[in-house]
Amino acid sequence: MNLNKLVQMAIEHQQQQEASKLQHNATFELLALPLPEPFHQSNVNTNHLLL
Repeated sequence: MNLNKLVQMAIEHQQQQEASKLQHNATFELLALPLPEPFHQSNVNTNHLLL
């Protein structure tokens, strides 16, 4: 295996790590968003959500 191939593999690995980190951050940002109004009212009947 030559040096160019090793460098290419290292760059690809770094890009995969960065993409994974961005996806992880985006997931938690989505989870942190407030729920739509009907879902966080205490008097909502949730039986229809149990499919």
